[in-house]
Amino acid sequence: MKFQDLYIAGLGVHLPPPVTVRDAIADGAFSDDEREISGWESVTVAGAVPAPDLAVRAALSALKGAGHAPEDIGLLLHTHAYHQGPDLWTPQNYIQRETVGGTAPAFALQQGCNAMVSGLALAGCHLAHASDRPAVLLTGADNFTVPQIDRWRLANNVAVGDGAAAVVLSSRSGFARVRSVSSSAVPALEGLHRGDEPLFPPNGSTGRPIDLRARAMWFAESSEAMLLSEGELIGAATAATVERAMADAGAEISDITRVTHVHWGHERFLKRTLSPLGLDIDQGMLEFGRRVGHLGTCDQFAGLHHLLDTGALRGGDLVLMLGVGAGLSLACAVVEVLTPWEGDSA
Repeated sequence: MKFQDLYIAGLGVHLPPPVTVRDAIADGAFSDDEREISGWESVTVAGAVPAPDLAVRAALSALKGAGHAPEDIGLLLHTHAYHQGPDLWTPQNYIQRETVGGTAPAFALQQGCNAMVSGLALAGCHLAHASDRPAVLLTGADNFTVPQIDRWRLANNVAVGDGAAAVVLSSRSGFARVRSVSSSAVPALEGLHRGDEPLFPPNGSTGRPIDLRARAMWFAESSEAMLLSEGELIGAATAATVERAMADAGAEISDITRVTHVHWGHERFLKRTLSPLGLDIDQGMLEFGRRVGHLGTCDQFAGLHHLLDTGALRGGDLVLMLGVGAGLSLACAVVEVLTPWEGDSA
């Protein structure tokens, strides 16, 4: 999907303080062997701060330097991987009330950890046909500090951190331009994150622990998985999704400066993602990611914020955003940096 006038006008991130792996080992929540295998150094932990409030903080930062008044926001999209608050409640409207107010529609995107990257396409399509209000506010936030989740062992070699990211997308101008977005799905692997869990009653109503490792193991041993090659399916879908995005952006993979992606703690897991695409692990976010953990829907934009904030990007650089979520869904975006970064508090 090619975009001509889809700009990033504002970008904000809120990350709470980190808890180190050493602390987790001392508390008996992790082990030295697991640290060696996974590579994590720390994860951010929000404690009792609700995820929607994390999103509000990130959104207010993004709005500060975006050059758009609240009434310019014609759509709000909120993404999350885990529960946000009371059941049958809409966190997107809470975030809207606390940030831009107004009467624009607000939606929640249930696309797992791929939701913010996927949200770029929805925002771009909206702005292409919205004549009255030239901006969209896209947010993401999660707080995994709940008894049902073991944040150090939620999935194989995955430790999750808490945090939020927000981006103001504009049809008018910005410091970066989204040149293309490409999305795809591999529904044959839907069972990878479901396992043998019953669909009813919902997990959130029972208090059952959430163990994605056990679900993945069950799926791997199922008769359905025996007929599939999980790695080949994901690899082929990722390659095709990236190829479409690069073609729509009018660029080659060799033009990519940096890559933001789902965070991993060890280079061998990141290499498994980037090497087949012709990308080097040094182009990724290994050092940053292993210090904050997998941030639900926010990895790619937290990574972009870090690159900009540390001066790692300059005008003309291309950033490839890679997203993957349960379901299984994939998305990638090609973002071009246009002007120097002035920070989210400009």
